[in-house]
Amino acid sequence: MMVTVIIALGSNTDRECRIEQAKEKLVALFGEGHVQFTQTVESEAIGIVSPAFGNCLCKAESNYPLAYLLHALKDIETACGNTEEKRLKDKIEMDIDLLKYDSRKFHVDDWERVYIKMLLKQLSETCGLHLH
Repeated sequence: MMVTVIIALGSNTDRECRIEQAKEKLVALFGEGHVQFTQTVESEAIGIVSPAFGNCLCKAESNYPLAYLLHALKDIETACGNTEEKRLKDKIEMDIDLLKYDSRKFHVDDWERVYIKMLLKQLSETCGLHLH
């Protein structure tokens, strides 16, 4: 069964390159034609002292089980340079959060962030995404 997923991408280190790298890996994971991305926007760091983040959202259609998808997203973070050691130094090369899997919402606080709301609106307008 195909489900709609929404994924948030963020990076505060070599932002453009890291986000493009993650996008390529997400296209490879879900398949060409099953994935769409918003524009990348800048946001201030939340909870850490660091340069601003680049952020975008990904909407995909998937038949992957939730547990598999979560593991695959962590693998993409690692492939894009993310490590615990770098995170301890507030260097976030790639942060990938699953916001929505079918009707289940995750990272509920993130949904209230201004840039997430703006990017969700963009997905709604460009992909006909219904969030309720």
